[in-house]
Amino acid sequence: MNPLVDLNPNTPLQTVPFHLIQNEHYLSAFDKGIEWAEKDINTIILNTQVPNFENTIEALENSGELLD
Repeated sequence: MNPLVDLNPNTPLQTVPFHLIQNEHYLSAFDKGIEWAEKDINTIILNTQVPNFENTIEALENSGELLD
């Protein structure tokens, strides 16, 4: 398991287990983050509701959290 993309680490306060991170984890984490961000953006694009601030701007702002 890649500790950079584990959304539920078994650590105090759900923090990233930094002691487990290896150099090879970074590239796959970026790839996974881009994949998740694309899904978030596609959800916004395919939304059939009338566009408004919440379902477009806020949704876009919250997309790709892993890459933050």
